[in-house]
Parts: sequence; structure tokens; C-alpha cells
Amino acid sequence: MTTNKIGAKHIFFEKSKMQIAIYALCIFAIMLLLLSNPKKYNQSVLDGISLFATCVLPGLFPFMILTKLLTSIGAVQKMSKLLNKPTQALFGTSGIASYVFLMSAISGYPIGAKIIADLYTSQTISQHDAKKMSVFCTTSGPIFIIGTLGAIMFGSVKIGIIIYASHILSSIMCGIILRGNTKNNTQSGPIAPTQKIDNIISSTIADSVQNVLIVGAYITIFFLLADILFQTGLIAVASYPFKLLFDAIHMPNMSNGFAFGLLEVTRGVKMLSAQANIWSVCLSAFLVSISGLSIIMQSMNYLSKCKIKARYFIFSKCVHAILTFVVCFALCKLFVF
Repeated sequence: MTTNKIGAKHIFFEKSKMQIAIYALCIFAIMLLLLSNPKKYNQSVLDGISLFATCVLPGLFPFMILTKLLTSIGAVQKMSKLLNKPTQALFGTSGIASYVFLMSAISGYPIGAKIIADLYTSQTISQHDAKKMSVFCTTSGPIFIIGTLGAIMFGSVKIGIIIYASHILSSIMCGIILRGNTKNNTQSGPIAPTQKIDNIISSTIADSVQNVLIVGAYITIFFLLADILFQTGLIAVASYPFKLLFDAIHMPNMSNGFAFGLLEVTRGVKMLSAQANIWSVCLSAFLVSISGLSIIMQSMNYLSKCKIKARYFIFSKCVHAILTFVVCFALCKLFVF
């Protein structure tokens, strides 16, 4: 018995060492690639920072401050009382979820995940409710979808509205489908703030600056990784299964954009929008809902504080994305194509 236990431990640690070695090799390979063409990859970093500064920061930073203030002053539960019964009936959570959903739908990624984490750490909601809210309260916002994706990339506000409507409707559907058991395990409510209002404002601004810089770092590093994958040809390898699938169902020339979008949404949608047809719109809606690895990691930076596992969150985003594709296709057929 003792020998078997020791052997099992030995195998476990050997496996961990192997994983560390693989990760280390990948990191060293990336460092060598950066050194091989510093001018190119320096520009990639600058492009990522520019994308963050022009497309994400203006819409994200004010909402990050304002939603944090509302949470800090204990106003959330009072604002949510009116919707307590319908929210409990639909999603099996308290009315606080309606506030989180509304703020996420207005502000976009990763505000919903951050509010959930703030409410959990302040003991306003339980882990049970935090997990349920993560399914339908982590969405993109209208500034990004309608303004950037629709008006700028597709050149159509109508397409932006359709993508946003399908994204939000599918989020609600996802929350209903994955509601699980309906016991209300919500905490008694937020404790009244003990800090003075000027201290709350100061701490909120400091916290928001830190968090918005984290978001910017994720966007920049994934923009750089996307360029590395493109330059090395690895993106073509990764997108080949999608190419076979899309060609078979008569959706050509979309595999690269889709593969990029699974890594970082903005870049993937920009590539897909070069073809303004029903499939590129629906795939863009799919990518916005699945959110891409960059946003998933941003969200998990907060949701991990609530003991929510990454595999559960990724599964819920996959369900959300499939529903969005179907709803978007129906809306496109009705109003555009």
C-alpha cells in the first residue's frame, strides 16, 4: 500500500514537471521569436495598446468606476428589490442578478464578472448565486457591438443592433436553461459602508485604474500572440479544421477570422466583416458571445475569486454562443438578408 502511494505521488510530480517544462519551452520560444523580429513585434504591442486605448478604454473605464461606486455604497440590493420575484422565477437567483445583468449589458466585458466578484467578496451574494450569475451576467455592451462591430467594421448600425439583440436575448435564454436548482442561497445583503464617501471614491478610482490596466494588458498580450501565430503559420494549422467544416457547408474564406476570434474577438470580427453576408454576421455574433480566450481569461481573473471553475464558465459561454448564432440567423433573415 505504501509503495503504491509513493509511486502515485512520484507519477503526479513527474507529470507536473513535464507540464512546467512544456510551458517553459513555449515561453522561451516566444522570447526567441520576439528577438528575431523586434521591430515587427514591437509594432504588434503598440497596435494592441492602440486597440485598447481607442476601442475599449473610453467605454470601459467610466463604467468600471460607476459600478464599483454603486456596489461600495451598498445601493445594489435596494435597486434590485423590485425585480426579486421575476428574477427568482426565471433564473433561480435574487433580484441582485437583475442589477448585475443590466450593468453588464450596458457596460460590456468584463464588468459583469467584476461586479459578481465584488458582490461575493462583500458577502452580498453566495457562491451558489455567483455561479448562476456568471452564466447570464457576463456580456458585451452596445458601445462595442453596435458602435465598433456594427457601424465601423460592418458599416451598418442595423447589423450591430441585430448582433447585440441576439447576444442579449441568448444570454437570458442561457440563464434560464442553465439555472440548475432553484434554491435561493443569497446572503442577507450588503453591509452599510463604514468608509467616508471621499475615501470610497479614492479607493474606487485606484481599484478601477488597476483593473482597467489588467484588461489592457490582456488585450495587448493576446494581440501580440495572434501576430506570432500568424507569422509562424500556426494559425493556418489551427484554422484548418474550421476551413474543412466551413467549406463543406458553403461558408468559404472564414476559417482564419473565426480562429483569430476564438483567441481575441475584435481582430476575428474585423477579418470576418470583410465579407458582409449572413454567415459572417452570425459567426461574428457567435464570437462575441463565446468571447474568446482573451476575455475568458479577463473574466476568470475575477470569477476565480468566487470559486467558479473555468471549465464551467467556458461551457456556459459555448451554450450562449450557439444560442446567439441561431437567434442572429433568424433576425438576419427577418430584417437584413
